[in-house]
Amino acid sequence: MARPEALRLLRIARRDLRMARRLLDPEVEEASWGWAAQQCLEKALKAWLLQLA
Repeated sequence: MARPEALRLLRIARRDLRMARRLLDPEVEEASWGWAAQQCLEKALKAWLLQLA
């Protein structure tokens, strides 16, 4: 069973991923997309680590 905190982090990661996808517009700075993608990955990894503990 998934821990509540891990599930919360995964919900946030999905939100960050949706934002990153929206920022793929060629008129948006690449750094903005990269930041959102990094946030998504960070939250997903934290959720995974919480499940391992």
